[in-house]
Amino acid sequence: MSKKQCKKGQQYSNRVKDVGETFYHLDSSPVRITAVDIPMPYANSLEVATLPQASDIIHTVKKILATSEACRDIRKRSATSSSPGS
Repeated sequence: MSKKQCKKGQQYSNRVKDVGETFYHLDSSPVRITAVDIPMPYANSLEVATLPQASDIIHTVKKILATSEACRDIRKRSATSSSPGS
């Protein structure tokens, strides 16, 4: 969901990437959740519709966790440790 309007998010994301080794310790690439890439509407109801909502954040976090290799390893370990024969 990377959009042009997220200037601060871009700065933070680039800073993490520029630190060098720090980037390689992340389980996934940085992701920005931003407003829709359109001019901000004046009407409150439309403005709210363009901004990220809690559901957008939850969806993105679940997507990252589903694809993260570290999280897959944790799920495998918890599945084997909770199996009846353990």
